[in-house]
Amino acid sequence: NNGYFPNELQFERINADGRGVGTSILRDADNFNTNWRALLVHTYSVPGNLSLTTQGGLTGANFDQDAILLTADGLIPGQSNIDQAAALNREQTIQFQKDRSFFVQEEANFNDQVILTAGLRGDKSTINGDIDTFNLFPKLSAAVNVTNFSFWTAEAFDQLKLRVAWGQTGNIARFGTKYTSFNPVAIGGAAGTLIDRRRGFDKVEPERQTELEGGLDVAVYDGRASLEFTAYRKVVKDMLLEREVEPSTGFGLETFNGGELVNTGFEVGLTLLPVNNRTLRWLSRTSFWTNSAEVTELPVPAFRAIGGGFGSTLGEIRIEEGKSPTQIVGIDDTDGDGTADGTFQLGDTAPDFQMSFFNEFTVYRNFSFTLFAHWKQGGENLNLTELLTDLFGTSPDFGDDEDGDGVSNGNQRLGQLGVSAKPFVQEAGYFRIREIGVYYTVPQEQLQSLLGENVRGIRLGVSAKNPFLWSPYKSYDPEVNNFATVPVSDGVEVTPFPSSRSLMFHVGVSL
Repeated sequence: NNGYFPNELQFERINADGRGVGTSILRDADNFNTNWRALLVHTYSVPGNLSLTTQGGLTGANFDQDAILLTADGLIPGQSNIDQAAALNREQTIQFQKDRSFFVQEEANFNDQVILTAGLRGDKSTINGDIDTFNLFPKLSAAVNVTNFSFWTAEAFDQLKLRVAWGQTGNIARFGTKYTSFNPVAIGGAAGTLIDRRRGFDKVEPERQTELEGGLDVAVYDGRASLEFTAYRKVVKDMLLEREVEPSTGFGLETFNGGELVNTGFEVGLTLLPVNNRTLRWLSRTSFWTNSAEVTELPVPAFRAIGGGFGSTLGEIRIEEGKSPTQIVGIDDTDGDGTADGTFQLGDTAPDFQMSFFNEFTVYRNFSFTLFAHWKQGGENLNLTELLTDLFGTSPDFGDDEDGDGVSNGNQRLGQLGVSAKPFVQEAGYFRIREIGVYYTVPQEQLQSLLGENVRGIRLGVSAKNPFLWSPYKSYDPEVNNFATVPVSDGVEVTPFPSSRSLMFHVGVSL
C-alpha cells in the first residue's frame, strides 16, 4: 500500500500531529498461511430406520505475517518519496501462530424423526500460555421433527421441528498477549529498546463459552411462511479482559483471564411469501433479536473498559460485578447543589432490541426491487463531539434557548462540565435504510435474438447504501466507535468522519 497526502491538504496544513506538513506512507506485508485436515466419516444403518454416523478428524493451521510500515512526515513540497521528508518512522511486525485441533462426533438419526448428536473438540495454539495442552470443548444436541411422525395429520405444516443444544467453545487471545514487548528507541545516536507499556500475561488461556439454547422451526403451506425461534443463555468464563494498571508498576495496560459474563436473549425470524404468481413475487424476511448481559463475577475492582471513554467526568464504560458490561457511568449532581455527588450509572450502549426488514418485489420475473432496513431501539452513546463543538461555540444549537431561561443550550451544557456527565450520554436508537436496489434481468428471448446463445443472462441494476437515517442522536451517525474493534466499547464518539453513502451501478453477464 502506498499513501500520499500532499502538503496542500487541509488536514495536513493544520499539522495536528506536530511532525511536519505532508505525509507519505509505504506498507508492504507478506502473508503465508497454510492449513490441512484429515477427516474420517463412517455411516452404519441399523435395521429399524436407525442411522449412525461417526466422524473424527485432525486439523492444523499456520499463520505467518511479516509487515513493514514506513511513515514519512514533513515532505518537501511537491515530493512524495519517503526519503524527501524531515522525519521517518519505521515499524516492522512479525507474527506467527500455529493451531492444532481434533474432534470426534456421533450422530444418531431415527427415520428423520429424532436426531441426537454428541461431540468433543480439542484445541491448542501457540497463542496460549501453555502451547502443548489441548483445551476440550464438548457438545450435545437433540432435534425432533414432529411432522415426520405417523400421528401428525396437519397437511398445512411442512415442518415442525423442536430442538435443543448445549455446547462449549473457546476464544483465544490476540497475538503477543503473553509477551512483554520491547520497543526500539534511539538515545544519543545509539539504538536501544524500551519496555512496552502493556504487560505480558504468560498464563493466558482461552475464554470458555458455554451455551444452552432451544427453539423451534415451523414451515407451512409449501414454504409460503416459515418461523424460526431460538432462546439462549451463554456463560463466558475466564474472560479476556484488558485493564489499566497503576503507573507505579512500570506498565500502563495488561490483559488477564477473569470473571464471568452471562448473556441471555432470544431471536425470531419470520419469512413470508405473500404473493407468488407470474406477475408479482413478494418475498419478506423480518428478524427480531434482543440480548441482556451481566458481569456475574469479577475478581478485581471495577475498572474502565479499554476504549470505554476518558473518565467518569465525561462518562465511561465500566466493567463492574453485578452490572451490564456495556453500562455508561459518570458523575452526577443528584441534589441540585451544583456539585457532583458521586458516580452513577447514566446509560447503557446496548439496545433494548433490534429488528431488520428485507423485502424483495419481482415484477414479471424481470424487474426486481429490494429494500433492507434496520431498527435499533434504545441504547446510548457518549457524544464527546458535542462537547468539543460547545467549547468552540460551533454546535448547531449552541445559541438556542430551548428552556426559555435566558441561558443558551451550549452554555447550559458547558455549565455541567465537571458537575454531571449526563449531557454527554445521549439516546442512540435509529431507523436506517441500509440498502435500496432496483434491478432488471434481460429476457432470454431478447438475449438470443440479439446475442445468440453465447450469453446466458444479463442483469442491470442500481443500488444505494445507507441512503436514509432517522435518529434523535445529536451527531452524524449513532453507529460510532472511536476505538475501532475494542470489545464492549462501542458508542464512544470523538469527532468521527461522517458515515459514507454510496450509489452503485451493476452490470452482470453470464456466459
